[in-house]
Amino acid sequence: MTAILLETALQACESLEAFTLKPAEIMQLQVSRSKKAGKGHMLCANNPIFIISAGGCADE
Repeated sequence: MTAILLETALQACESLEAFTLKPAEIMQLQVSRSKKAGKGHMLCANNPIFIISAGGCADE
């Protein structure tokens, strides 16, 4: 699953636990784009993305 809000990432984890799946990993991905700044370039950050992956049963 993917999310852009902390609250959505939390809801995703809670939903996975409700189905006896345990969250295996939550990763945050940060992307930046280059933008011309005078004679050079600068990086402008985009909003982070949360990636939630799960598998297995909670009692394993």
